[in-house]
Amino acid sequence: VSAGPALRWAAPAAALVVASAIIVGRALRRRR
Repeated sequence: VSAGPALRWAAPAAALVVASAIIVGRALRRRR
């Protein structure tokens, strides 16, 4: 198993998780 393909899907996945976390955090802050 090479690290190339792993990083290819891990990088966008991590960015997506961070982005979703920020969006959820902002939504919760606005609601409360």
